[in-house]
This record gives sequence, structure tokens and C-alpha cells, in this order.
Amino acid sequence: MVQTSNAGRAFLLCAAAKGVADGTETAGHLFIPGYSRRDERALSGWCYIRYFEHSWTEMAMPQTSSGHDPDGAAELTPERDRLDALDRLRVLDTPPEEAFDRVTRLAARLLDAPISLVSLVDEQRQWFKSNYGLSVCQTDRDIAFCAYTIRRSEPFVVEDTWADPRFRSNPLVTGDTNIRFYAGAPLLTAGGHAVGTLCILDHVPHPDFGDEQKRLLIDLAEMVVERLEVRCVVQALHEEVEAHRRTEEALRGSLADRDALLREIHHRVKNNLQAIASIIQVEAVRMGQGTPARAVMDRIGERIAVMFRIHQTLYTTEELDRVDVGEQICEVAARQLGLHGLEQAVEVDARCARVWLDSDTALRVGLIANELIDNSLRHGFAPDRRGVLYIGLENTGQSGFRLVIQDNGDAAQGGEDGVGLMLVRALANQIEATFESGPVQGGWRSMLDAPKPPGTSCRPDVPVPQA
Repeated sequence: MVQTSNAGRAFLLCAAAKGVADGTETAGHLFIPGYSRRDERALSGWCYIRYFEHSWTEMAMPQTSSGHDPDGAAELTPERDRLDALDRLRVLDTPPEEAFDRVTRLAARLLDAPISLVSLVDEQRQWFKSNYGLSVCQTDRDIAFCAYTIRRSEPFVVEDTWADPRFRSNPLVTGDTNIRFYAGAPLLTAGGHAVGTLCILDHVPHPDFGDEQKRLLIDLAEMVVERLEVRCVVQALHEEVEAHRRTEEALRGSLADRDALLREIHHRVKNNLQAIASIIQVEAVRMGQGTPARAVMDRIGERIAVMFRIHQTLYTTEELDRVDVGEQICEVAARQLGLHGLEQAVEVDARCARVWLDSDTALRVGLIANELIDNSLRHGFAPDRRGVLYIGLENTGQSGFRLVIQDNGDAAQGGEDGVGLMLVRALANQIEATFESGPVQGGWRSMLDAPKPPGTSCRPDVPVPQA
């Protein structure tokens, strides 16, 4: 509410009485000099005086901008904010789109006008996203009818441009375009910014353009705004997807570089282990068959072979950072049977789930399995004794796995190997596993319970084929 002096109140009451008396004011509303009648939603910094039943009220809306258009209308929102809202739509200077052309065709047909435009008004020009019936794509802002419309919240209509002193000398009126009629509805965003207009134009006046046509123009303008906002959202989503795609390509390139490096590392380690194994084999042959030194060298060579095969697997498969350790254990069993000459005497019963482990853990588990299988075959089975070697790899919930090596050989022979079991226990400690080994009814049993490393999986009930 605006406070006024007693003299001001007396002036207003006298003016109100005079307006009612001589019939110059209707519907209980009064406007005094310096004030302009406007729709209440568009009042911005203008005083509105209501006189009703011998009482009056003076109201003022907050001033949002000091700018005015040529006919004295205040801006709906500050021009800088309006231009920012237009920029956020990212639609200026884009190719024509059927979604907007369909609206201008519909507006021209329904409102009986040869020209219909979706006009977006920036700082210096009005640019047409859709221009039905007009060959140009933009004009200067200072001659644009739409420059008046964007300062309003409702349609702006010029029934006859020749009769309007604001436009009778406008180049769009006097030139080849020959505009005699204009009606435009502002394109109001959700933030209340009029970024442009949907307008129709004709070469003849339209003195009968009434409220029904204005409401239709408003509805069509709202359709344009919806399409602009949907377009903006779709474009933002497209850019987000494209950004994700570029990021994915960059990551894929980085992963490819990493994979190439890992593959080269595994290749070089594999070659080095192969060279060491060859040297050990040569030395073992020189020591003679059946000697204790030869047996030690063979066991060392087999330990190196376990590490060699794991790095070979990592080098030759797509999985560069994890190994199916169950498959590796079955290969270890097959090699140990051949090394001990027990392929025909000992049957391997392998029931292994697919347990994927990182290379460090897989190396240790492979070495543990190698030692335990070697112990069982070397101590449990004499050359003329037949039997079964059981190998089990089991899932123990979501957090670990269990390796069991059991034979039905001669438990009385001990099944112990000082260096071998010392190595097993040391390796078990490195992977934070618990290890138990000892005689059971009808043989010897060793069991390893270990946690699964992060990022690996244990899938039970998927047996690994026996080697």
C-alpha cells in the first residue's frame, strides 16, 4: 500500500466522484494522469486506483526494470535476465524444425493470416525459428513489432498499421513487406521471461480481431514454449549422452593402454620364468635320474612352472587381471601325475567351482595346490598302488573359498614334507588363509580356507573339466 497525503486523498476522491458523475469511468476503476490501465498480472511499477462504493485503494507493484518500450510499457523482467533465458534455450540460428513449422502453419490457417512467425528477440534483432509466408529469416529489432510484444504478458495487436502513429512509417509497413495488421502473443518461459513471440501478419487490416482470436493465439504460443523447453531438455540429454560416450571412449583408450602394458608385463615375466625353468631342467639332467638332488630340482622346476602357466594364461586371455584358479589347479594335477608317473594308477576327482582371483592370490593358491598334490602323490601312493586324488574348490558364502586336497593313499607314510608344508603355510599367511593338514580315515586331507580378494567372484556348481 502506498501512503498519500490528505491533499492527495482529496484529489483522488474528487477525481473519482467526477469520473463516476460524467460516465468516463466504468466498473469501479479510475486511472489518473500518469497512470495506465493494464492487466493486473502485467502491472510493474504502475499505480492502480480502485474506487468502489465510496472507498478507494491505491496499490503499487514492485519495479523490476527501468526500461520501457516506445509506447511506454514497462519490461516484464530485466532485459539481461530475458536475454539469458533466451541463451539458455540454445535455439538461435538453428535449422528449421517441423515441430515449430507445424504451429505457424496452424496459426496462419486458424487465424486467417498469410504470414505466421515464431520470432525470438535478442539484443539487436528478431530471428525467426519458423517463418511461414515470409522469405526473410530476421530483421533489426528497432523496427520489430515483436519488440513491443515481449514487454507484455498478453497479446499485442495492431489492427491497422496505417492508423497507428507508432508504425505507419515503419519500413515493414511502407516497404515491399506491406504489413497492415499484426497480432503477437509473447513466448513466456516458466520463469516469466518473454523470449519471443508467436505472431501473425497480414497485408490488410483486421478490425474484427477479438478476444477469441487472442485466446487462440495464446494457446498456440504456449505450444511453442512447450516445444522450446522440450527441445532444450532433449538437447541437454543428448549432450549428456555424448559426454558419457566421449568419456567412455577415453576410458576405453586408457584401459586399452593399461591392458597392453599388463600383457607386456605378463609376457616378459613368463619368458623370464621359462628361461629359469630351462636352466633348472638342464642342471637336473646333469644330476642324474633318481638322485635326491634331481628330485629337489624337479620340485623347484615344477613350482616355477606353476607361476609360468599363470602368467601365460594372463598373457593369452582377455582377463588380464584375474585368473580362474580352479582351471589352473586341474592343470597342476595333470602335470604332477605325469611327473610321478601315476597317470594310470591314480584317478583325479576334481570338483572345482570357478573361482576368479587376482594374479597375486592366484599365484599363491596355485603354488599351494602344487605342493599339496605333490605331497599326496609322492607320499600316499607307492608305484604299484592304485587310488583316488580328490580336489575340491568350494564357495564359502560371499566372502571366501575353500580348497581341499585329499587322497586315499597310505596315510601311514606320513604325507609330510618339511620344506613343502613350510612353503604352504608361508603362502597361506600371505593371503590371510587358515590351513589344516593331517590324516583322515583312509588317507590324508589338507584344507585351505581363504578370503576372496575384492572384485573377484566365486561361482559354485560350475565344475571345471578334469585335465
